[in-house]
Amino acid sequence: MNSSESPLMVIGHKNPDTDSICSAIAYARDKHDVAGVAAVPYRAGNLNPQTGFVLDHFGVAAPEQVSTLLPRISDIMIQRKDLLALTEDDTVGTAREIIMERRFAFLPVVGEGGRYAGKISSLRLAGLLEDLADLGRRPQTVIRFAGFVEAVGGNVVRGDAPDVFEGGVWLQCLGREPAAAGTSSLAVLAGGSGLTPDAEIIVLCSTKPGDEIPADPVSRASCVVTTPMDPLEVTTRLCLAMPLRDFVERQYPTFKPYELVRDVQKEIRKSNEGGFSVVDDDGFLCGVITRLSFLSPWKFRVALVDHNELSQCVDGVEEAEVEEIIDHHRLGYRGTDQPITFINKVVGCTATIIAELYRNAGKEPPADIAGLMLAAILSDTVILQSPTTTPLDQRMAEWLAGLAGEEKIIAAITYPQVGENLFEMSGVLSRKKQMMPYLTDLLRQLDG
Repeated sequence: MNSSESPLMVIGHKNPDTDSICSAIAYARDKHDVAGVAAVPYRAGNLNPQTGFVLDHFGVAAPEQVSTLLPRISDIMIQRKDLLALTEDDTVGTAREIIMERRFAFLPVVGEGGRYAGKISSLRLAGLLEDLADLGRRPQTVIRFAGFVEAVGGNVVRGDAPDVFEGGVWLQCLGREPAAAGTSSLAVLAGGSGLTPDAEIIVLCSTKPGDEIPADPVSRASCVVTTPMDPLEVTTRLCLAMPLRDFVERQYPTFKPYELVRDVQKEIRKSNEGGFSVVDDDGFLCGVITRLSFLSPWKFRVALVDHNELSQCVDGVEEAEVEEIIDHHRLGYRGTDQPITFINKVVGCTATIIAELYRNAGKEPPADIAGLMLAAILSDTVILQSPTTTPLDQRMAEWLAGLAGEEKIIAAITYPQVGENLFEMSGVLSRKKQMMPYLTDLLRQLDG
């Protein structure tokens, strides 16, 4: 997935307050409901108790926390669900077919329990000629025999072909001595050769339907297969029928999904490999990255709410694509490469701006979202008593209270004793941090 296809990240400032969290949730919902844009809210820090109470009160889950906007390997890799991954029991021929047809540089291979085992690369497959020449020297060779019979157009004329053969292989075309009597072995012979190796399984090459089958060595074999292919073709098919287990490249480096792209890119530049596997801490395959993964710059698409100064932004924002800013504070953001949506109004709360966006679009937010915006306004304006409170804050709070079914809150705020108590408890009304607990208390009392 590239940056243009990723959803818009809506995120507030570090050390988030109720307005920062609720506005991120509300604006992400506004982008979806009004503009039809995929957007996801995030938070740049831990929730304070008041915000936690507000989210619980209106039944809304807390946004996921993000610590950096620097892209990680998980952001650019080909995901596991989109991968073709082989097992160690798959054959060399299966890997070769996929790699040739799809022009892959490599395929990841998983082993027991689904954990990552290694990879099989096009370079490794290019070395199959050496394995072909060495086939008759191996003391033990494993072959997916049933698949091999099908691949050579074979016909089982005696006994039953096993699913898997394991033992020595004798190839007449290589001119070596036949396997010793009593050993588990497979012999590949030219039809009518007259040789009599002691083998449990015999493959007679260049044999057409109707050809006479020689008495020896067939009489001593438990399974006889005939095939019209010549010995060289059959030998090649035998090699391709071997499981990947002995061919897997296990020593090449892997990367973790949480590693930063810029760090991994430095490591990859030191290697000539076409791609690498991404493996989690438990050893399971997560995805793969190739050199193509790094060709297109990948950046998060971001909308900042309730802040615009870099010092308040989540780390790594300088490498993100900031597309929108919705705020009510002083200006302090750096220049941008492209024009962006920037809404900054003299109001007491960012949620006031988002509520007005809903209303101007002729839309009503759902009750839970309206409740979050109401709580944000009451928190940031110290229950509409702060000097920063504007008539628009008051109007939006009343509108949202009706939508959220919280009219009793607005009614309670109009009682004179509420304001008097707030003055007595805080001493200085503008000291917002001292006032924040009282919104929670008010909501809790009225909710009861």
